[in-house]
Amino acid sequence: MTKEELIEQCKYYNGEKECPYEDGSNGALWWNGEKCLLDSISCDENFFYRLIDFYKEALASGDCSGALVDQSFPIEKRVILFYLDLWHGKNFPYDGLDVINQY
Repeated sequence: MTKEELIEQCKYYNGEKECPYEDGSNGALWWNGEKCLLDSISCDENFFYRLIDFYKEALASGDCSGALVDQSFPIEKRVILFYLDLWHGKNFPYDGLDVINQY
């Protein structure tokens, strides 16, 4: 999967160099998370495939719920959500879970 194909699956990041959302907003939070994912993929083309494997392991162990198990979303979209859930928890551990649910 190319970077451009993944950008199409992003909700906030569209390839911009600067964040178009107001600082501190949820839009800025998710734009930064999606950009971070795409930057990681740009540096390591196997990053996304490893992330898919981690997602499938979490799915098989029953650690996923909500949109992460909704097969009406393409797997690429679910993996982006999986990454953002992990990224959000790591970088913003004191925020409520409602922030990830708003995505």
